[in-house]
Order: sequence, then C-alpha cells, then structure tokens
Amino acid sequence: MKYTALKDGAVIAEVEAEPGATAVLKIGSPELWSPDRPFLYDLRMSIVRKGKAVDEVNSYFAMRKIGIAKDQAGIQRMMLNNKFLFQYGPLDQGWWPDGLYTAPSDAALKFDVEKTKEMGFNMIRKHIKVEPARWYYHCDKLGILVWQDMPSGDLGNHWEMRPGIWGRQTDKDRTPQSEGYYRKEWNAIMDALHNVPSIVVWVPFNEAWGQFKTKEITEWTMAKDPSRLVNSASGGNFELTGPIIDLHNYPDPVMPDPVYFGEKQIIVLGEFGGLGLPVDGHVWQQRTTGVTRRSRRPKSFSSGTTAIWSVWKTDQPRAFRRGVHPDHGRKLRLTG
Repeated sequence: MKYTALKDGAVIAEVEAEPGATAVLKIGSPELWSPDRPFLYDLRMSIVRKGKAVDEVNSYFAMRKIGIAKDQAGIQRMMLNNKFLFQYGPLDQGWWPDGLYTAPSDAALKFDVEKTKEMGFNMIRKHIKVEPARWYYHCDKLGILVWQDMPSGDLGNHWEMRPGIWGRQTDKDRTPQSEGYYRKEWNAIMDALHNVPSIVVWVPFNEAWGQFKTKEITEWTMAKDPSRLVNSASGGNFELTGPIIDLHNYPDPVMPDPVYFGEKQIIVLGEFGGLGLPVDGHVWQQRTTGVTRRSRRPKSFSSGTTAIWSVWKTDQPRAFRRGVHPDHGRKLRLTG
C-alpha cells in the first residue's frame, strides 16, 4: 500500500506499508484546520503491485488539536490548536419538514451548514442524532466545529440539572440488553465518525435520559478517543469525571461563578433560550414550545434577542466558556 498526502495538488509526504499495517505520514509545518481557515489536505491510498498502482481511493484529512488549558485567572478554557476559541452555535436536532429525520438532498444538508456559518456561528452540536457522512464532510469543508451526541434512550431515572446537589439524581437501571446495545452503538458511532476532523467533542449523555454508569462510560470514551474532549453529561446529573461541566438554563444565559466550578472543568452553557420569529409561509406549525418566546413583530424579536446577547457579551469573559440556544430544531449554544 502507498499513502500519499497532497497540498494544493503537490505531494508533500508519501509512505509505503504492508496491507493492514500502520502507516505514518509526517507533515512538516502543517496548515492547521479551524473555522476561520478549514484547510483540508488531500489523501491518496494506492494498491501497488510490481511498482504500479493497480487501484486507488482518494480522501482528505486535516491537522487540528482540541484541548483544555487554564487562563490567567486559573479558569479552564477550551483550546483549539492551543488557542482559546469561544465556541457558539445551534443545538441542531436535524429535523426536516418533509422527511422528518431525512434531508431531501445533499444540497439541503450543505445549505443548513452554510446558513449556520453565515449567521456567525462556528459550531454545531449534533443533538441526539447521527447524520449521513456528507453532512460531516460539509462541516469539514466549510469550517464548523461539531459536538456529537449519542442518541438518548431509556427514560425513567431522576434528572437533577443543578451542579453540586447530591441525593436527587439517579442512574437508569438498564437491563443487560439495553446497556449492551448502548455500548455497541456508541462504539459504532465513534468508529464511523473517528476520521471527521470537525468533530471535537463526544457527548454520551443528555439531560439524564437513560444515563447510567456515568464515570465508567465517560472514562471509556476518553480512553477510546484521547484526541477529542468528552462532555460526559450535558445538562445535569453531573459527576466528577471528564473535562467539561455543561449546564442548561432557560430562558436567559445564566451561569455559575467560575470561581466555584471553573478550576477543574470547562464550564459550558449547553442550552439556553429561546426566541422565535414565525414568518407566514415559512412555518410548518403555528405553535410555541414551552421554552420559546415568540413574537410576530420583528422589532419585538430583535429587542429580545438584543437583551439576551447583551447579557452574554457582558458575562462571557468572566463565566461563559461555550453556549447553545434552542429553538427545538436548532438551538443556540454559547460555550468555551
């Protein structure tokens, strides 16, 4: 097998190895991938016989690093390529009015990612859903960070959304079959998406839905993929494991003082919101969710949005690390 890395059509690294063996391509002075500059290298993999390539497949890869580090105040920050990047974007549940979980076309998948970036966001949390590979390709190509959820299941245990409250949260007592399927499917999701450069965080649990053996699952996920961060429990039932503590608050972006929670873990505002502006001819249902404040007057919508963002801009340098806001199709998320 011959593996060839190319930059702008020029060969920059090449190595040969036996089929099934590990091959390492050394990239000098790498171009780092980021939302501002989503640089992708081309990759060519060839089957070589008697010095001649008899078959080959083309792909791509990127060079980027996600990690954590303390700032000058001793608060943990999320770092992309060793630099702090405030991540913000929608909690995207991937619904479509005509196909439910199925997009009408590849162009529609791309359109969603393009519009998300045009709105000024730099990340998407793919919420309790796994998309087709093409969606992740568009995120890689266009430059959108991705937080990937494990789809939730097995309701029934008690959810405690406040950090530091003991005795109220409970694990789901899953059957051996249920636990086995969770582990099998989470492992398969991570395997299938391992080579997606835009994915920087794995999220095994959300709002306690079927949450069980949190520390064990979190540490297994971290060990399986040490190249990414793990958000062990988005929105509650927190345990002292993993690098992230992810709180949800509605409607405003309220967060705890990082002095109490920011020394050991990154503080995440995992969900807040929301505001909606129904536009005649552009809504599927005339209804309001329990967490969404809607106005038919653009001025009211704008003033409400401005109020939320003024709070965010004031408090973000001190407390927020990252964030997401929900409209229950796509939620805004502020984090860091």
